[in-house]
Amino acid sequence: MNEKDQIAVAVALRAQGSTYGQIGHKLKISPVKARKLVLEGGEPEPDKLKIFTDLGMSKPTARRLAADYSSPEDVRQASDEELLKLPGFGKGSLADARKALGQIVGDSTASPTAESFKLIEKTLNIWISRAKNYAHEFPDEFSKLSDQMLETSQRIDKILAE
Repeated sequence: MNEKDQIAVAVALRAQGSTYGQIGHKLKISPVKARKLVLEGGEPEPDKLKIFTDLGMSKPTARRLAADYSSPEDVRQASDEELLKLPGFGKGSLADARKALGQIVGDSTASPTAESFKLIEKTLNIWISRAKNYAHEFPDEFSKLSDQMLETSQRIDKILAE
């Protein structure tokens, strides 16, 4: 098997939740080499992955989504058919993602539920906490972001109170 094929197999196995050790065993290579292959093939960055897992998605579902979508909002807007076209993404992954995003399978355009508003707020809180690491470099932008976050949070609270 050439290296290109090894990368494809390694990424597919990782997307299904396999560890680097399991991938290495399957390809008869070391776990370190397996990790290298997966990273070469587009393993999502840990921070990007964490955005999805922080919402309560399983790691395999989060990996598949983080590889193709930049944010939970992008996933919310994707149709079920689009998501089911992702490699290794089946009905179980779809249900996991929709549940974590406060949506109903089969109706990605449904009105947001109170649960989905809470998840949106949680996502915003995660992003703002990560942005604090760069506040000293971009004080004006961070100030605007903080104001927008506060305004969004207040609107969500108002909607949930209705």
